[in-house]
Amino acid sequence: MKAKAVTWMSLLLVLIAGVFLLLNELGSSDSYVLTDTMEPKEYRFVCLFSGENDSSAKDLRRGVEAAMEEYDVWITFRTFRLSEMNRHIESFEEAIEAHVDGIITNIPSTREIGLLIDRAAGEKIPVITIGNDINGSQRKAYIGINYYECGEKAARILETYTHGLARTVIVLPPASENDLESRQKVLGYSDYIEQKSGMFFNKVYLDKTYFENAYNAYKEAFSSGIGYDSAFCLNETTTMALVQYQKNHEDSHLKVVGMGDSPEVLEALKDGYLDATLVEDTTYVGQMAIAYLYKYKSGEKIPVKVDSEIYVITGENLADYYPER
Repeated sequence: MKAKAVTWMSLLLVLIAGVFLLLNELGSSDSYVLTDTMEPKEYRFVCLFSGENDSSAKDLRRGVEAAMEEYDVWITFRTFRLSEMNRHIESFEEAIEAHVDGIITNIPSTREIGLLIDRAAGEKIPVITIGNDINGSQRKAYIGINYYECGEKAARILETYTHGLARTVIVLPPASENDLESRQKVLGYSDYIEQKSGMFFNKVYLDKTYFENAYNAYKEAFSSGIGYDSAFCLNETTTMALVQYQKNHEDSHLKVVGMGDSPEVLEALKDGYLDATLVEDTTYVGQMAIAYLYKYKSGEKIPVKVDSEIYVITGENLADYYPER
C-alpha cells in the first residue's frame, strides 16, 4: 500500500509539473506563477493583462495575490505591452487548450478577444473581463470602472475649473474600432452638460490610435479658431499627447482631465500640465476577479457587472494617494 501511495503521489506531482510547464509557455513579457505548484489547489486560474501602465499591472497583481490568501487557487499572472497583442491572444488560446478553470483578461482587441471568450465558454471555461468589456460576449462578469460615470465626473470637474464655461475637445479612437469604453465616457460627458448652456464639446476621431496622431489632432483643434479652453482625455495615450502639446505650447493655459496613474501621468499632474486624472482601483479589480471566479466555480451566482471605484487625483491630493510622488 505504501508503494502504491508513493506511486500515485509521484504521478500527481508529475501531472502538476506538466500543467505548470504548459501554462508557463503561454508567452508574455512578464510572467508570474503566484502559487506553489507542488501543492494541489482546488482551481487553476490564468490572469492576462495588456497595457503600457506598469503601475496598473502591479496593482492588479497585488489584488490577485491578496485574494489568494482567502481562496484555494492556483494562478498564473501574465502581462503584455499593447504592441504584443498577438502574445496575449496566443496565451488566451493556450489557456483554453490547457483547460484551466477560469480566465481573467482585459480587452486589447475587441474582435479577437471576443471570439476567444466565446470559445472558452464553449469549453465551459468561465471568463471575467476587467478594465474594459465586450457587450454581447459570453463572459460571465465584467469588473471595472463605470465609463459613463467617468464622463460625468470629467464634466463636473471641467465645469468647476471653467466656471461653467468649458469649451472642450475630446479626441477619440477611430470610429471603426467601435470602442465601447470611449463611447460611454463621451455619453456620460454629453448627458451631464446637456442642460449646461455655457458648456459645449466637439469630438475629433483619429485615423489611428497612436501618440503622434493624437498630438496632431490636438494641435489642429487648438489652432482651429474654435476657442477650445479644455480637454477630456479618454486614455493615457491621448493624455500624454496633450501633455506634450502643452509642453511645446506653454501659453496654451488649458484645463485638462486625463486618465490613468502611470508615473508619466502623475509627473504631468505634479507639474501642472493636468488639472485632474481619473484612476481606477485596480487592486480591488484583481481581488474581486479572483473572488467571483471562485464563487462561480463553486456554484454561486455572481453579478454580471461590478463597478470599481473611480478616484479623482489632483495636484492637491496627489500626496494622499501616492505618498512616494
